[in-house]
Amino acid sequence: MRTTRRLPHNNSFPPGLFSQFEQVRNEYFSRFKHVLLLVDKNGKLLRGKPYKTGGGTEKERAQWRALAVSEALRLGQPSIIACPGDRMIWGVPIMHNNEILGGMVVKPVAIKEEGEQLKLFSEALTQASIGLLELAEKNNLTNASLLKLNRIAAFVEREKAEAIHEAKKTNQSDLQQLYHREEPSLLNAIQMGERTQARAIINRLLLHIYNHKPASLNFLKSFAMELIVMMSRTAVDAGADPARIMGMNSTHFSSLTAIDDEEELSPWMTDVLERLMAEIQAQRRSRRQLHLSRAIGYIEKHLAENISRDEVARQGGLSPGHFSHLVREEMGQTFRELVTHYRVRHARDLLARTRRSLSEIALDCGFTDQSYFTKIFRKISGQNPLRYRKSLGRQG
Repeated sequence: MRTTRRLPHNNSFPPGLFSQFEQVRNEYFSRFKHVLLLVDKNGKLLRGKPYKTGGGTEKERAQWRALAVSEALRLGQPSIIACPGDRMIWGVPIMHNNEILGGMVVKPVAIKEEGEQLKLFSEALTQASIGLLELAEKNNLTNASLLKLNRIAAFVEREKAEAIHEAKKTNQSDLQQLYHREEPSLLNAIQMGERTQARAIINRLLLHIYNHKPASLNFLKSFAMELIVMMSRTAVDAGADPARIMGMNSTHFSSLTAIDDEEELSPWMTDVLERLMAEIQAQRRSRRQLHLSRAIGYIEKHLAENISRDEVARQGGLSPGHFSHLVREEMGQTFRELVTHYRVRHARDLLARTRRSLSEIALDCGFTDQSYFTKIFRKISGQNPLRYRKSLGRQG
């Protein structure tokens, strides 16, 4: 059994924290086989056996531990840090509200693997670092909400840095040239409802705008207006209501005139894009429901016939492939399952309202074989047709 050296008590820690740490420490070692150390916010050991691995003095090792804690707070999650002597550490902050009291840091882990094994080793360390955060949050030893906000902020900063890097790689000096190069991709993204791709293109354009430094803000506004007109036209082509788009644009252009700082263009443009995409999505959803309603109406009128997918799709105003995709996405069924569903539903209605024989009902619902009709009816309804009719008080 491992022993833990008890170092001087830290009065800044609330009562019970040390016992909580011991529980987390034992569970973490059981799951990941890494030793946890309890440190104050300066990296000084409070619980755990002192070590000399990794080289350097104890003061230097404390600095590495403090760095692991501070980086975890800054990034919102543990950051695996390379220490002297080919060793890795990571940690999480122990917090009371927004105050850092200290942290839990792993004892430095030696890097022994190489080649393909090194990749597996790296993946294992990543899982162990995530596991430490999960244990800290589960035991309320850290501020999970603050860490989540920091994770989001760090992600946004990374995306921004990558976008800037990409903008520099293009080495474009002409704004119009970049605009015409990006326009087809942006139009396609809007047409297809790909919000993420459309936002990425808008970001590239805006970044280039900021680096372009035109003669006046009016130049930027005229370019932004041109971009919005083009995007609006595409939104209408994609199914958005022209009257609504015109009304939105009136509001957008009015708000554009109030912008007096080029930095304000980014949130304005993003807001316009989101509103246009929302309109496309709403109208597309409405049109999809209309197509599906027409197709189902045709199915219900022709249940006694041999219904083909291609004919139903044509009646609904869709291609066969698009219709099949729509049925799966909206109804969670294949075309054949959809037809069978409405045939059985019609059969239930006839069993409830009429005294017709099972063979007549089967034919009227598109089942040429009564035994097959009974089998399918039982599978979907949970009982055979006669029992269903009797349960409703009718005799066949």
